[in-house]
Amino acid sequence: MKTFLLWLCVSAAFLGLFGAYSTSFPGTNSPGRGLPAEGEEVATRLRRHVESLALDIGARDKPGPLADAAGYLERELRRAGVDARVSASGGDGAGTIVAEASGTKHAREIVILAAHYDGPRGSPAANAGASGAAVLVETARKLAGAPTERTLRFVLFPDGARRAGGEGSAAAAYAKGCKERGETIVAVLYVDSAGCFEDAGKPSYPFPLGLALPSGASFLAVVGSYQGRDLTSKTVEVLRAGTGLAIEGYVVPSFAPGTGFAPHAAFWQAGFPAVCLSDTGSWRSRNFATPSDTHDRLDYARMARVVQGLVRAAGQLTKKAGLAA
Repeated sequence: MKTFLLWLCVSAAFLGLFGAYSTSFPGTNSPGRGLPAEGEEVATRLRRHVESLALDIGARDKPGPLADAAGYLERELRRAGVDARVSASGGDGAGTIVAEASGTKHAREIVILAAHYDGPRGSPAANAGASGAAVLVETARKLAGAPTERTLRFVLFPDGARRAGGEGSAAAAYAKGCKERGETIVAVLYVDSAGCFEDAGKPSYPFPLGLALPSGASFLAVVGSYQGRDLTSKTVEVLRAGTGLAIEGYVVPSFAPGTGFAPHAAFWQAGFPAVCLSDTGSWRSRNFATPSDTHDRLDYARMARVVQGLVRAAGQLTKKAGLAA
């Protein structure tokens, strides 16, 4: 019996330390504060982007709609003040969109902000695709023209919802290409679903995430790998200080359920530090990636806060002494 009790105590201590290592990050959440003065204008533009992708174009799981979505996002990025181009075309007629601002002092060191713009079959994918793409465009608008020490690159993938980051995906090919070119990628912030926030929602998370994440559905998750815990920790700290959103961080092994095959994991596999910013998608909303994943279900005010947080994080990351120094 004593041996059994000792084993229980050791196991409990281990689980406690493991949980603290995986979920304890600096900063204090202050929900409801920090909305930028121009937040309503940003929210209006975010809604326009999501409506254009999810309502006007609709389901983005076939060559025609994907090409239309790519054309729209290229135009919007250029209107935002960054030079966007399709760097590689996929077999379904769409391609990876890249926009870049060269660093003024350390141009060989690159910070990537990424998202995807496709959607699952039969879904308008307002949250499962359009929300992240819209946030990326508005973040680019905020950062356009601002000098950065490191190079800042915006990347939009055409198959994040359908092929995720697995073999043969655009994200996997892109990450592999970065590695083969010998690029120095100091950080990747990948924005997935970012539009569903419900104060009274009750998400359902797989074990062991359910033990660590809040029971509500009004936070933004920052998920990184064990190897990239430092980037995760510092990203959480910056977002908690400047978004007015509740921010929850979590580090996982690359094979964890729901994370190992996402596009950001393709950068993990290539050896680059990366985190995913997400509202937790299907774990939070049963409408996610279904025909009911429509533009009118998203919280554009809180999406504007996500933009604000990304702008702050990118501002730190692109400094030599910033988050990824």
